[in-house]
Amino acid sequence: MRQVTIGRVTSATMTVDNSADAGCKYDVRGSVTVSDGKARNIGEGQVLRRDASDERPASTVANFHFYNHGQKTVTFTAELTPEEEAEVMTAINDFLAGVDAAAAGMEITANV
Repeated sequence: MRQVTIGRVTSATMTVDNSADAGCKYDVRGSVTVSDGKARNIGEGQVLRRDASDERPASTVANFHFYNHGQKTVTFTAELTPEEEAEVMTAINDFLAGVDAAAAGMEITANV
């Protein structure tokens, strides 16, 4: 058997969402990788309608990914008006700002 030493944890990936924000029109969630107190990457991002009705069921309206250097990709997965697209972009940007604020200074530690 080979001997190994496991060092300190330097990053962690966790799920995040905006479920605590009751005033939002859209549910936003994703998996964030935090390293050195910064959100480095957000994958599997989803935006879902919060105001579901029979005419407009709760469904994913966009998927997104945020990259380390401030780049992001957004794919709209529902038929939206230009105004709704703008609202979705605002929801994503607000979510990213919230993740940044929550991750600021976060120290990743683990007992291994």
